[in-house]
This record gives sequence, C-alpha cells and structure tokens, in this order.
Amino acid sequence: WSITEIDKAICVFVRRLDQRVFAKQSRQEKRVGRIVVRHLGADRDNPHYHIVIAKPQQLGEEEFRNVIISTAKRIRWIYDEPHFESFYDTGAIKYLLTDKAAEIVLAATERAL
Repeated sequence: WSITEIDKAICVFVRRLDQRVFAKQSRQEKRVGRIVVRHLGADRDNPHYHIVIAKPQQLGEEEFRNVIISTAKRIRWIYDEPHFESFYDTGAIKYLLTDKAAEIVLAATERAL
C-alpha cells in the first residue's frame, strides 16, 4: 500500500466514524476527539497509523468499540481488525509521540480544556 492510499483510508474512516457517532444529532460539524499519527515502521517499509480516539459521552465503551470495528470493516483499504487499548490519562499521547512532540501536544490539549 502507498502512503497516499493509507492516508485516504484513514480520512474515510474518521469521517465515517464521525457520521455514525453523531448521525442523530444536529447537522453541525461534530467530530470524535482524536489524535492521528502515521508511522513508517523501523525500516520505513511498514506504513501504518496509530489513532487515539476519545470515547463520546453518549456511548459506552463496548458500544463504541463495536462502532469502530464495524466502521473499519466497511472500508476496503482496512484489512486488519483494529487493536484496542484503553487509556485513562495522557499515556497514549506519550506512547505515540517523541518526548518533545508529546510536550507540545499535551500543553495545547491542556490549554484547550
């Protein structure tokens, strides 16, 4: 897969996830909170994404997990079932990013809250 194809798949996935989560609400632009990070792999030959997704308040954890899985299965470019880990603090951000980038993102997130 090329980077462009993977980028398109992720864009389609997050757009469809937003639509499914907020379908019954007003037509205002609503988005599930997320941080998307592209990784190329150790030898730059395994492009893939890690996405931290905030669970919307109106959904339980298991229900939201099912929405994510069913949304991903409908996109032909996504051929692996998503892997889940639950985080309840900033550990997910630190895992995804370099130390300096994590500091910047965490500072911006704290200002936005």
